[in-house]
Amino acid sequence: MMLKSAKLVCCLVVAMTVIAASFMGVSPVKAASLTIVQSVMGNIFYENDAKTFNVQTDGASVDWSYTDYWGTTVESGTTLVSSGSAIITVNPNKYGWFQLLVKAKDSSGAALLQTETSFAVVSNFDLNQVTSSHFSVQTHAARTDGIAQDASVLLPIAKKLGVKYVRDSFRWSDIEDTTKGIYNFKSFHNNFMNTLTANNLSMIFTAALNNPLYDNGNFPTSTEALAAYANYAKTAVQRFPSQIKWMEVWNEPDIKTYTMGLTPEQRPGAYFELLKATYPVVKNAAPTLPIIGGVVASTYQANASFPNTLFSLGGLSYMDQFSFHNYNTDPNILAGDITDFNNRINFYNNNVTIPMNMTEYGISTANFSEEFQAYRQAQKTILGYANGLNLMSSYNLQDKIYDPTNVDNSRGLVRNPKDPKGAYAPKKAFSTYAALTRQLSNTTFSSADKLSNSSIASYTFTKGAETIRTMWTTDGTAQGVSLHTNSSIMVTDIMGNSSKRTPVNGIIQLTLTQNVQYIKGNVTRVVPNVSTGTVTTAEVEGLPTTVSSGDSHTLITGTAGSYSGTGADKLSANAVDDYVTYAVYIPQPGAYDIKVKSIRFSDRGTYQLVIDGMSVGSRQDEYRSSTLSTETDLGNYYFGTAGNKEFKFQIVGKNANSSGYTLLLDYVKLTKLSVDQDIIVDNTDSGATFHSRWSTSDKPKGYYGTDYAHHKSTSKDLKSWAMWTPDIPLEGDYKLYMWWPSGPNRADAAPLIIQYGASTDTGQTVNQKVGGGTWNLIGTYHLMPGSGNYVKVSGADDGFTIADAVRFEWVH
Repeated sequence: MMLKSAKLVCCLVVAMTVIAASFMGVSPVKAASLTIVQSVMGNIFYENDAKTFNVQTDGASVDWSYTDYWGTTVESGTTLVSSGSAIITVNPNKYGWFQLLVKAKDSSGAALLQTETSFAVVSNFDLNQVTSSHFSVQTHAARTDGIAQDASVLLPIAKKLGVKYVRDSFRWSDIEDTTKGIYNFKSFHNNFMNTLTANNLSMIFTAALNNPLYDNGNFPTSTEALAAYANYAKTAVQRFPSQIKWMEVWNEPDIKTYTMGLTPEQRPGAYFELLKATYPVVKNAAPTLPIIGGVVASTYQANASFPNTLFSLGGLSYMDQFSFHNYNTDPNILAGDITDFNNRINFYNNNVTIPMNMTEYGISTANFSEEFQAYRQAQKTILGYANGLNLMSSYNLQDKIYDPTNVDNSRGLVRNPKDPKGAYAPKKAFSTYAALTRQLSNTTFSSADKLSNSSIASYTFTKGAETIRTMWTTDGTAQGVSLHTNSSIMVTDIMGNSSKRTPVNGIIQLTLTQNVQYIKGNVTRVVPNVSTGTVTTAEVEGLPTTVSSGDSHTLITGTAGSYSGTGADKLSANAVDDYVTYAVYIPQPGAYDIKVKSIRFSDRGTYQLVIDGMSVGSRQDEYRSSTLSTETDLGNYYFGTAGNKEFKFQIVGKNANSSGYTLLLDYVKLTKLSVDQDIIVDNTDSGATFHSRWSTSDKPKGYYGTDYAHHKSTSKDLKSWAMWTPDIPLEGDYKLYMWWPSGPNRADAAPLIIQYGASTDTGQTVNQKVGGGTWNLIGTYHLMPGSGNYVKVSGADDGFTIADAVRFEWVH
């Protein structure tokens, strides 16, 4: 039954009063009750509202706490009960969705009952300032049947949501209800429109559905029924010209539910006749009103026969815009559906497109989590907008009935009035949609970032001189991204909370997940961070290129499969010191293995790769008597910054058998390397070896790991040694540290031998009487990749020599 006023709804409680606390395994002295009364409808607060909850209970006190969208506790407390009531005031100091848990306790502190509800905090948002919006939400608040909803409650909630439009229907049988040709608009129609206007909202009017006065209540097919439907639609539009901004002809005419009396084969033809009868009548009464046709339940990919037949009959001549519904839970499929419809429309409409809308889409919390609904809602809305949709209407604002297991009835952004978690209380998707409307209203789609080898979605929108980029990962994994900018940017999370970020060396690092983030500011380039092992291939023929004076370079193509990409680049060099350079983009700072593919031949020279002035790898003789494609590993290189780097291939000579100095290069391949900043070898690790008399002990404390090794001598014993051999992943400078447990009986000058590359340091000793239980810096050494480096300690002149752990810290 329809609720008669918002005041009555406001008294609805979050949880039914519970009498038997014994269900919780508690044996209270008396019965307990616990309810939460809303102070604001649906617990949806503007940022400046007092955020209070009236907890009614016969307990002595209540413990309360609430968590945010990510499950982090924001606040908690205990409030005493007075006269059966406790007022809880929360202050999250941020926007978003929150889950409130309240526990009633007796005077001894024993728990009696607990209940929970959700609430939302949204920023102030003036819809009067919204001149361009693509966002709508579905209600069922202009009717009186079993799923009728309360306009006085839902339309103010829609206003807080931040949508500009509400999709609903004044049903044909409610208006032309008793006598043919007599139109009886009801008070609930007028109330709906008055409340719509009071909340600065407009309507997408769906003219529907069957009328028992015509064609036995089936889909209208007779001449009389077609004319009557057209006149009903015209009459509704004329009655509410300022509120109705779009009109849809019927709803889902491609499925059985809304085409009573028709076979599947009859549906497209019957709907075409309905369009043809309705369009001129409504257009004559409201020439500027966009009339939407199609309104199909199935996408083209799922069911091509209906739109194909409708379009071939000429249906596009009787609609200004086309609409479809999409309930696929994977938003990444949406772009394909839109493309399919556009292609079909162009095919039947002389290559002329028309605006397209998605007037129903949503995800049910009956078979998906609220979090899934929340981030998918945001992703799908943005993808629809970015792929050219004019309108997107989320279905529904409110759960139609309270049945958590019913898929269709649980698509709401807020709960049903009968939901024990709270009448009209928000789901997480309410807050994600509210954040989105505030970020993207009054914007225009600009472009999509094409990010190869990445699961990152990135779309930009403009609002005047401001650029807003929306970003998330399509596979739900966390992925780092480098935003190149010379100025600070504002990053807003999926709940609408903003923070300022300042670049370091022209880059701001951001971690993306499935939760949409909004980036405002001048970002010149977006580069996905590459993880260890990621391979980036730069085709040299597509890179910015320079050559030495008097020389030239030429694109060489061949048979399919001869070269990677579109071909290879040939340097026509003729002397030593000639060169070709390529600007190779480095996606992020770090160490990379560098491979170069070349095509060797009898006229090739010998080159040296030079990166930013430093020789990398050995000289490469490109001479071969016959053609040979070769990928050569030139070793590793560390790039301190991201961006374009100069790869210079310089001629340094030629083989005695070569007839020239040319080079033919195909690509440069970069593989991201991982360098452990703390390469540690303990005495128990496989990289530690011992010669002669060494023992282990775990007393006294102060050792690294599980124990340490020691050697007792009264004179220098170079034959008794311990050695640590690290596995060095990358050539570079490393700080060497040693760890030992100290004591008065330790060696004060234990001799070290440090092998680093081709060099040996024998001048170091360590005083193990002091410095125990910490890392002691020995020095910095340039180490080569592999296992050719080591640290060796030998028996000292007197006392115990300790062999515990060594550490190598990479410093490039």
